[in-house]
Amino acid sequence: MCKRRAPFPVSAKDWIDIEGKWGPRRLHPFLNNWNPTTLLCTRSNNDVKLITNGGETKEYGWYITSYTAKKQHNTSNASALLAKAIAFHQKQERYTADIDLLNKRLIQRCANTIKQKRFTFHL
Repeated sequence: MCKRRAPFPVSAKDWIDIEGKWGPRRLHPFLNNWNPTTLLCTRSNNDVKLITNGGETKEYGWYITSYTAKKQHNTSNASALLAKAIAFHQKQERYTADIDLLNKRLIQRCANTIKQKRFTFHL
């Protein structure tokens, strides 16, 4: 059995019963509860869940609030700094024909950028 409890029940349309249990339209028993609009806009598969009230709603509210209000870490700007390093690299190396040297310098510039800002990454 799958850890996500697949296969899921198949239904031609959304449903809700008298006890408040509900289910989405699902045509494929091994696909999660995905939303076509979200898939197209974000180019990612998100598991959709109906949240109406109760303890679960409160937990999600706390999670979303704490996630959006969290302190920014030193590594949060790493992608912007690396983008600047890559832009600088492309400008400086536009006439270099040696691909090995080009790649070596790119790696060195990115490493130096991260090191200068004293970022620590844990892989």
